[in-house]
Amino acid sequence: MKIKDKAKEERIKQVTLELVAQEGLAGMKISKVAKQAGLSPSMIYTYFKNKEELIESVFWDVVKGIFDSVENQPATNVPFKLQFRQQFHRFMALKLEKSIEFEYFSSFVKSPFFKPEYHKMLIENSRGMLDLIREGRRKMIIKDDVPVDLILALGGGFMEKLVEFHQKRVMIMDKETIDQAFELLWDGVKQ
Repeated sequence: MKIKDKAKEERIKQVTLELVAQEGLAGMKISKVAKQAGLSPSMIYTYFKNKEELIESVFWDVVKGIFDSVENQPATNVPFKLQFRQQFHRFMALKLEKSIEFEYFSSFVKSPFFKPEYHKMLIENSRGMLDLIREGRRKMIIKDDVPVDLILALGGGFMEKLVEFHQKRVMIMDKETIDQAFELLWDGVKQ
């Protein structure tokens, strides 16, 4: 058995992440990853048995990185709306900072590689936001007559579009604009 070099494995994953963010999953080929990583295609198969395993491995690395970045934020004892605003600002900052990772995430979720059970796993891992929504519902602040998935889709899709506008220089996502965006979202989710 060949000993795996962790640095090579990470380079393969990073190149895959960047290629998919630029060209989408359809354009991702093992030969292209190998070339950009400075490795032979057979070397890629030392680390991943096939393209699907590589793509999924990078996806779960991205998911872990996103959740770790958001979940490690300290809890605060502030009014609910301010907690929700802080979470929105964290996600926006993260989406702007890690746009390549979010582009990969989005490509993966829209692809045939995304399995229905992955949705449930993602929801179960987004405890911080789910707990916040549940608390808002318990306090009768957040709408409780719509599925949580709709609230998450509203916020997630909205933020994705805002980041796209920022990247295309349609709008600059400064603090004032993000605050205005939050108020629009807040109007959509509050009771």
